[in-house]
Amino acid sequence: MRKLLFAALLLAGSALLVSCGGGGGDGSGSTAATSTAPATVGLVMTDAHTDQWDKALVTITSVTLISDEGHQEIFSGEKEVDLLALREHVKLFAVKKGVKPGYYSKIRLTLKEQQKGEHLLLIDEDAVAPADKQWVKVPSSKVDLNPKDTIYIAPGAVVFASFDWDMEKSLKLTETGSGKWIMRPVIFVHIGTKPMFKKGLVRLSGIVETVGDLGFRLCSPPEATASSTDSKEFCVNVLVKDNTGVFDSNGEPRVDQDPIVAKGEELTVVGLLRRMKDDHDDYDDDDDDDYEHHEHDSPFSKHEYDDDDYDDDDDDHPKFLVSAIVVEVGPEGTWERVRGTVTAAVNSTTQQFELDPDPGQGYDDTTLLAAQLFKESRIFRLEEDGSLKEITAAEILFNDRAALDAVKLVSTGGTGPDLNVALLLARHDPATETLTGKIMSVSPLGLWVEIEGASCLVDTDPLTTKAFVLSDTGVKEVSVSDLPVGHIAVVTGTSDGCEVAEVIIAGPAPAVP
Repeated sequence: MRKLLFAALLLAGSALLVSCGGGGGDGSGSTAATSTAPATVGLVMTDAHTDQWDKALVTITSVTLISDEGHQEIFSGEKEVDLLALREHVKLFAVKKGVKPGYYSKIRLTLKEQQKGEHLLLIDEDAVAPADKQWVKVPSSKVDLNPKDTIYIAPGAVVFASFDWDMEKSLKLTETGSGKWIMRPVIFVHIGTKPMFKKGLVRLSGIVETVGDLGFRLCSPPEATASSTDSKEFCVNVLVKDNTGVFDSNGEPRVDQDPIVAKGEELTVVGLLRRMKDDHDDYDDDDDDDYEHHEHDSPFSKHEYDDDDYDDDDDDHPKFLVSAIVVEVGPEGTWERVRGTVTAAVNSTTQQFELDPDPGQGYDDTTLLAAQLFKESRIFRLEEDGSLKEITAAEILFNDRAALDAVKLVSTGGTGPDLNVALLLARHDPATETLTGKIMSVSPLGLWVEIEGASCLVDTDPLTTKAFVLSDTGVKEVSVSDLPVGHIAVVTGTSDGCEVAEVIIAGPAPAVP
C-alpha cells in the first residue's frame, strides 16, 4: 500500500473549514426571522478517497450549532464512524427536529478521547502488527468549524449539514521523532437544502413500515440513526422507479412480485438523498439530473407520494426521501461491500468479470473473484468532479477500481460466480500527489517551493486552485498571490513535472529549538 509522508504543521486551534453557503438561505442579509417555526437538520458525513489507510475510526459525541445567543445541539450521544467506509457515498449520521431558526456563527464537533488523549484510530489491513494500527491525536476534542459567512437556518426549513472529512489532507506526521501522528482536521462543509457531496448518494438499512404505489416507507431503530436525545425511530420515504434494481437476499433480481417489497421486510436501499418539500407530498429533485443516465428512463421528476397512512398534521412524517437506485432485500450483513481492482473485463455472454479483492476482506492474496452482473444491476462511474455517470457493463475497464454491493455465494468448485452484484461503483484512481515544501516566492505563474534543497514551480489556476493560510487563531481562504513567503505549504494536485495545484494549505514553519 502506498504511504505518503507529510511534514509537520504543528499548529493548534480550529479545524480547516470550507463553508459553501447557508441552509434555508444564502447566509446574507440581516433581517430577523418573523417566524419561530422549528427547522429540521440532517447531518450527512462522507470522506475523500485516500490510499494511506483502510479504516479511519472516530467516535463523535456531539454536533452543535453556536451563535451569540447560545448553542443548539444537533446530535448528542456516542457514535463511531469509519470515515474511509464513506469513500463512495454519504452517511445520514443523525436527524434533529425542533432546531431553533436563526443565525449561527460556527459548528462544533466533539470527539471522544481514546487511549492517551488520542481521538482517531487508523488501520492498515495489509500491514503486520504493530504497524497495522496507528492512534492519532487531534489538538482538541472540540473541533470548531468557522465558516466565512454566517449560517442561516430559516424557520420551518429542512436542511442538510454535510461534512466531508478529507483524510488525505488531514494527516501530518510530527517532527518529534516519536512516531506519533497529529491530525489537524480538514473538513469541507456545506449547509443547504441538498446534500453537497457525492450527489447525496446514501445507503440506509431498516424495516419496511408501509408500502404505497410508488414506493415505501423505511424505518430504522433509534440506536442506528438518531442521537441519544431523540428516542423515536427514524423513517424516510423511498421512491421506487422503473429502473430501480430490486434484489432478493440471494443476490438475484426480484421480478414479478406485487408489491415489489412487503411490509415488515428488512432491507437496504441505496439512492439519492433528498428532502421532502414543505407540502410533504413532493420531493426536491432540482439536481437529480446531476448524474447522467445511460439507456434508462428520463431523469427523476416530481412524483406524488402515495401513502394512505400519512396524516398532514403529523410532525413525525418523514422529512427526507431516498430516490432508490437499488433495493437490497435481507437483514444487515446479507449484502457486503467488496472493494477491489478489475482484472478482466465483462464477458458479453455471461455478464461476469474478474475482481482482485483488496486486503482485509477475508480473501487470501491469490484469490480472484468471479462477479456476476444482471440486466437489473446498476453501474456508475464516479467522476473526478464528484458526479455520477451511469455506464454499461461494457464500459467497465481493466484496472478500474470498483466497489460492489454483492452477495457472496457458496463455492461449488465449478465455474459459477463468487458474487452476485446489485450495484457497482467504478473509478480511476486520480493521478494526484501531495508534496510539502517552503514557499520561496509567488509569481503569476504559480509559486516556487523549496523541497529538500531543490526548487519546484507549482502551477496554479486562478479559477480552480484553492489556497488557505493557517494560524494559531484559525484558518483563512486567500488568493494564491497572498500566500506568505517562508510558510510551509502542503500542495495537493496532479503531477506534471512538478505539480499542478488543486489545494494549497500553508502555515508557519515549525520553530527551530
